Parts: sequence; structure tokens; C-alpha cells
Amino acid sequence: MIFLCMLSDIPASGAKRIARGPRPAVAVFLVDGTIHATADKCTHGTALLSRGKVEGNRLICPLHQGSFDIRTGEAIDLPCDEKLEVYAVELRGEEIWAAVIDCPGMAGPARPARPAPQCARSKRGRSTNTTSA
Repeated sequence: MIFLCMLSDIPASGAKRIARGPRPAVAVFLVDGTIHATADKCTHGTALLSRGKVEGNRLICPLHQGSFDIRTGEAIDLPCDEKLEVYAVELRGEEIWAAVIDCPGMAGPARPARPAPQCARSKRGRSTNTTSA
């Protein structure tokens, strides 16, 4: 579980976007007294779901108005047809904590750091990156 934000940080209508470290950005919603946390990026496009709206239990994408069930992540309306990551949430006093993982579908600890690129000396004595991305 990671700390996301304080309960008072969530706007009355809307969401709080949390983006830090290697983990995906998270959208935190307060709907009828229940806290929900989802991946902030729509599975259909690049829209931020924290900028969308919630109607009942439907989270509506601001880009193409596709929607998801905010409780389960199931896609409801096209063009969304891929399940959205939803995260288990725990309220500790006024703090909101969630079971957010690094990548959708990946359990476990944070991704290992990329190995440093290998460098070679150029003729002028400057380092030159010899690896390709």
C-alpha cells in the first residue's frame, strides 16, 4: 500500500490526480461517500480520467465519452473496450492509501532500474553513448 493523499484533498466534484515515481498516475474519486482509485490514463486513448466525470458508478472519459464501472474497472461504453486498473483503497484516519503497482498486470516490487548505458571514448576524449534505445 502507498500513501496517495488526504481525504480533504479530493474535490467535492471531480478527482485528485496523483503522479509520482515509477508508478502509473492514479485518479482518486469520492463518490457517495466511497473512495475509489483507478489508473488515471484511459485504456482507449491518452485522456486523463481525473478530468472526466462520474455519473453514478460510471467513470466517463473526457476524450471520447467511453466509460468504465468505477468499482470494477469493466468497460461499459465504447470506444472503451479494455478493463481499467482499479486499486484497493484503505482509509487510515484522514489518509488515503492504495494498493498501486508499477504497471497494470504486474505484481510485486518496483521495477528494477535500467542499467546505465555503456559509454566509449571518442577521438576527442568525450564520452559517447554506444547503446541504442
